[in-house]
Amino acid sequence: MSRDPFSGGSGRCIDSIFDPFDSDSIFNDYGNHGSEYAADSVWNEYGTYGGEYSALSASNPYTSSPPLIVRGRRVIGRLTVNKYLPGAVNPYVLKGLLDE
Repeated sequence: MSRDPFSGGSGRCIDSIFDPFDSDSIFNDYGNHGSEYAADSVWNEYGTYGGEYSALSASNPYTSSPPLIVRGRRVIGRLTVNKYLPGAVNPYVLKGLLDE
């Protein structure tokens, strides 16, 4: 798998979450995947992966193909507010835990 945290599958794959200094982290406020202004960010409310109405978005409560959370080559969860999907991990809960 490439270092790009959003690669492969019908949705995107995230392999860098918690390290805010990792340029690929969704918690790097200045990175391509953590900035609220970046096109590929789950925090961009107008983007493909952060918009409430996008089928691939972590913020769409009805999505069936949100970004996947990957460790190594194994899917360990889905970054989504859709609490009905198996392995759902709410991005806002994660962000709240990191901010504590």
